[in-house]
Amino acid sequence: MRKRGLFGGRQASATVAASASGLSPDALAILDRLPGEWIIIAAQGGVYRASKEFGTLGLLHLGGITSPLLADMASATLRDGVSRTADLPIGGAEVGAPPGTVRVRTSRLDEGHTLLLVDDISAATRVDAMRRDFIANVSHELKTPVGALVLLADAVQEALNDAKALRKFTSRMQLEAARLSALISDLTDLSRLQASDAMDEARLVSVKSIVNEAIDTVHLVAQDKRIDIVRELPAGLKLFVDEEQAVTALRNLLTNAIRYSSPHTKVTVSARESEGYIELAVADQGIGIDPEQQARIFERFHRVDPARSRQTGGTGLGLAIVKHICMAHGGEVTVQSAVGVGSTFTLRYPLPRVATATEREGS
Repeated sequence: MRKRGLFGGRQASATVAASASGLSPDALAILDRLPGEWIIIAAQGGVYRASKEFGTLGLLHLGGITSPLLADMASATLRDGVSRTADLPIGGAEVGAPPGTVRVRTSRLDEGHTLLLVDDISAATRVDAMRRDFIANVSHELKTPVGALVLLADAVQEALNDAKALRKFTSRMQLEAARLSALISDLTDLSRLQASDAMDEARLVSVKSIVNEAIDTVHLVAQDKRIDIVRELPAGLKLFVDEEQAVTALRNLLTNAIRYSSPHTKVTVSARESEGYIELAVADQGIGIDPEQQARIFERFHRVDPARSRQTGGTGLGLAIVKHICMAHGGEVTVQSAVGVGSTFTLRYPLPRVATATEREGS
């Protein structure tokens, strides 16, 4: 927390008292070396001394503590000597800074002072909330196909003497098993991506080879739906990427394009260099996406049409994986879509800087 704080440090000068009596220089030096911020409250409740960046947290105004919780904690610890810990929200629109969370611990000092140690745990809190949401979502998503398989297994047991019903139920079981397998596969991919650095395995790869490999993985599905995949690729374009991840991102876009397109339409894969990026675009003639939905389609488990996703086997993770891969390479993914017309998803990767060595040789 020694970095620039939430409020840009504009209150820092008002938080440091001129007097340093009561604490030795060594004690103050130790406090200044702590990773978080700190403030010492005098017996009368005023600010006695504080770290230089404490004021950036928005917990002080005109030299006094603004949080009743902090004031009560300091008073109670001064009274009974018992250390206390609490998590406190900070920031927000009303104070002009992003919301966050700090963890405050109190200790009584001699000379009638109370020490408050403050650690910014905003990032850890956000990660923890995301983890809880993710686990809850995963549990919910897994429950649906597993529950369906259990019910279908019971139905099969009751229909052993009915060949027509048996074929119907076993066919449904195959669909649910495939859906479960796809979900587990996407969860594994997402977990692996988050645990690694994409640039560790990055190398210079031709756009053509990435496109060809991705198309090969979806060729049979496209053929099944009578969908033509058209390539529009200039020669010589290269990316500095983890090839496996780049293929995965493009494959996921192609899979969606095929899944949400009608038979006898086409999907176009094109590439171009633009403003320091290489853009890989996948355009379809499918159902399109409502403008209100476009802002959320890259969220985990978000589905534009849940009913259709269940029918087509969508897991709700494909576009989240695409976004993660692009961001890990310093790029982004964008979408343009119109309902009933189709969608174009564009992967934007930075131009490979590896090529600069060749450029130097030629200069």
